Amino acid sequence: MKIVVAKNDSHAVRQANYRAKHGKEYRDKESARMRAKRATAVPEFVGVDSEGIGKGPNHRAVLLGVGNQHYVSRDLGKGLQYEEVFQFLYTQFEQKPRAAYVGFYLSYDFNQWLRSLPRWAAWELISKAGRAQRQIPSDGTIKRRMVYPVHLTDWDIDMLAFKRLSIRPRVCDCYEKAIKCEHEQKPWMHICDAGSFYQMSFANTCNPAMWQDDPEGPICTQVEWDKLFAGKERRAYAKLDAEMIEYNALENELLARCMSRLARGFLSIGIRLAKDQWYGPGAAAGKWLQQNGAIKHDKLPDLMPGYFEDTCRK
Repeated sequence: MKIVVAKNDSHAVRQANYRAKHGKEYRDKESARMRAKRATAVPEFVGVDSEGIGKGPNHRAVLLGVGNQHYVSRDLGKGLQYEEVFQFLYTQFEQKPRAAYVGFYLSYDFNQWLRSLPRWAAWELISKAGRAQRQIPSDGTIKRRMVYPVHLTDWDIDMLAFKRLSIRPRVCDCYEKAIKCEHEQKPWMHICDAGSFYQMSFANTCNPAMWQDDPEGPICTQVEWDKLFAGKERRAYAKLDAEMIEYNALENELLARCMSRLARGFLSIGIRLAKDQWYGPGAAAGKWLQQNGAIKHDKLPDLMPGYFEDTCRK
């Protein structure tokens, strides 16, 4: 095919002509460039956190923050219900589908979001027996165990060891009908609990004094840390107001900074985690072992003498 380039062709037309002329060579080169770019890119992190009011049995979460966006419970007396939580979370995910959504020790948040689930759904989602019931039978080609999600009326949900909550809008009922599903499913949103990366309170994690030896300097200013610390102290008698919202947004922002700093540190030693793997150091250690050719568990019997295995067991 002969391509004639006119002098008055726009830049976009010249690019289209170049792609048409070089075809597969161009696509392969572009794919390699994008792979190299992704391998060194630090993901965008978005902090997720919720705040509550009331004491003892009257306590309930009423505010949910995703970055600097916030949602207030429809009924302050009942607190956040799972339907409104999932809807708000997924709406934010659709705006930034490539971001990694993380929180800092999310046990409180997960409990508050999920406590309105039907009892059967909570059992299937959280208990060992419920997860075992959802396990997908292996045909020998899948090496890791996989499970069906919990199917609610409008949502599919799953949870990994109370460290990662996954949600997506439900599009079909093929599972209940026991038929092969050919529907195009919505992408999963994963909310990872990143707290175990740091092994300390969030106030201590962000304390500027803790970052004195870091080449990039403190993760926050002294003014920001003072606001954060004051917000922590206020939690015992917190009320839903502008100050609570400001405090929640600050927490989310500072966590995003911490995670970006951590991700750059991982990249410096060749570790790049996917957006659904930011739930603790185990995933990072596993990635490092994989990249460095560590022996896998199923290969140990062929390499380890029987007497040594017996000694280890004892």
